[in-house]
Amino acid sequence: TRFLAILLAMFQSYLMINKYSSSEILIPEKLYISFFLATGTAIAIWLSDLITAKGIGNGTSILIMVGMSSGVITTFQKIFAFWNTDKIKFFALLFLLLFILISTIIVYLATLKIPIIYPNKKSQVENYIPLKINVPGVLPIILTSTMQAFFMFCINNIPFFDKLKCKDKIIEFISISTNLGIIFFVCLIIFFSFLTAFLIVNTNDIA
Repeated sequence: TRFLAILLAMFQSYLMINKYSSSEILIPEKLYISFFLATGTAIAIWLSDLITAKGIGNGTSILIMVGMSSGVITTFQKIFAFWNTDKIKFFALLFLLLFILISTIIVYLATLKIPIIYPNKKSQVENYIPLKINVPGVLPIILTSTMQAFFMFCINNIPFFDKLKCKDKIIEFISISTNLGIIFFVCLIIFFSFLTAFLIVNTNDIA
């Protein structure tokens, strides 16, 4: 996956150079520039592995959280702007955020206790296997959002898609700002949830 991430970064950087640079740049120079742009991805992967190795936490999740937190201040500024104009909407949004946060924590920490039955058991202590209900965690959402962003990037930067008459329909199908895109986004999350659950949980090991 690390080599795949670097290759995808080089591919994306090469597309960006082709789109925003002048035609005077030669192809070897474009490859040279894309290689240096992809170096940032290698540094991010190294930082992720370093954070995980030092025991601070999951390096990938921390880097994703840092990237997502860049827009948190702006979001809260927009929410608190309702304090002077519409207090009902302000408290409604605040309650909705707290409800989503608490629900996410409950679902993430919830476990299904599967009892273990022993023959001729004399002890009164019940043993069980704790199986997480949300086994994949946030991985399906990360995979789905990454795929959606990558497809959108390819459509907007590959010249082939500019020649297609159905480009707007494809963007409508992929963009999360449309109803069709939201349905597609939810379907991908469900698909990756089942896929990652089957990959992570080994029923033979549990048995």
